[in-house]
Amino acid sequence: MNTPLYRSTINRGQRSSKAVLNVASECFIEGVSAGEVCKIFNRFGIETITSTQASKTSKKLDERFAPWRNRDFGEFPYLVVDAGYEKLQVAGIVRDVGVLTAVGIDRESNRRILGVSVELNDAELHWREFLGGLVHRGISGVEYIVSDDHLGLKVARRAVLTHSKWQRCLHHLTQDPMKQTPNGEIREGLVTRLRIVYNADTLKPSAEYVES
Repeated sequence: MNTPLYRSTINRGQRSSKAVLNVASECFIEGVSAGEVCKIFNRFGIETITSTQASKTSKKLDERFAPWRNRDFGEFPYLVVDAGYEKLQVAGIVRDVGVLTAVGIDRESNRRILGVSVELNDAELHWREFLGGLVHRGISGVEYIVSDDHLGLKVARRAVLTHSKWQRCLHHLTQDPMKQTPNGEIREGLVTRLRIVYNADTLKPSAEYVES
């Protein structure tokens, strides 16, 4: 059985399998869902992706992202941090986990995603480790931090980025009064007025605000 033809066939199969994994990896990187990836493979006669293939794909993605996760930083005067919750299988159980993110803005107004971390929640401990990791990788010159008013994040940023000023995210700040409005018409009018206030250059009320 160990003929040149047999070995050639195996090599072609190995190359095809590698190509499939490469395609799967690229799809996941571009944000294509697992369901859509399976549909694409079905068109080529591939019924599904085995657990072994999925594991290899995951490992390949980790290798691709490792340099990005560990890259060094420079000066970013503005730092926007936030957390959201996504569903993730942990120890065989689907749970809501916290996804911590940090976006840096340099002096030319260029935005860079500096870090993403998946944790069981967005408690102070995880925020402290996350922000500490940014400092360890060389982020410097942080003058302003923009975030929501989360207590754990507040304590963590004061401990790690001690001298940075803080501003509450306008999106989160706007959501508070929105929750108190009884209907959509009032909510729309309130949003319009708040935007005028947020975009004002001076403390003096503008004619646009008075007329509205």
